[in-house]
Amino acid sequence: MEKNDVLDFLANNPDILLEIVGEILEKCRNNIDQTSIVESKKQLIEISRTIDKLESTGITVPDELRNLKSSLLAASNDSNQDQTRYEMIINGLNDLCSKYKLNGHPKPRGRKRSRDKDSPVRQGRLTPRNTLIRAIVQVMEQMGNSGSNKEIHQNLELVLADVLTPEDYDLDSSGRITWYHQVDWARMYMVKIGMMRNDSPRGVWELSKNYLKLLDELK
Repeated sequence: MEKNDVLDFLANNPDILLEIVGEILEKCRNNIDQTSIVESKKQLIEISRTIDKLESTGITVPDELRNLKSSLLAASNDSNQDQTRYEMIINGLNDLCSKYKLNGHPKPRGRKRSRDKDSPVRQGRLTPRNTLIRAIVQVMEQMGNSGSNKEIHQNLELVLADVLTPEDYDLDSSGRITWYHQVDWARMYMVKIGMMRNDSPRGVWELSKNYLKLLDELK
């Protein structure tokens, strides 16, 4: 069956199309266990604190504890991806419905949200950039002043667990979780002012030699 034939069939049988979409959404939603996610994040935070305390006192951290932390980090990342996919489908469907609504008008896209006087950025409902920068530095110092983009984002979620607002977890216009994007913008600013090196390999973040001086100058 050719693609055009499938499209014609679904266009002529909207009930079947809606049934398929409903099954997809149900499957995606079933992969998201909010209670389990919250409990896993709490456990991850406690384990991370325990490891930090052991390391600060010079006590060897058991491999089992490190392995548990790694597995919880991986599970947390998978959960975030499941939720992101689900929200992308929901938002995409809403956008399509608005775009093709009879006598309607497409929703504005692009960067209008960040410029709007009522946007979370303007209203101060997102975590401030300098707070993100200090968290980035904290995480990178624990990683030896450098690390991969993915690892840094994963560790930041633990450090920022009690700081991030509900708006930070909204999806932006590109379909990414807002605070992920805000961290990337903070990183670009750090490169611009010299807190991070601008010659690092792709996907790797490295603090510069004078990052501490520049950190103290942040208002």
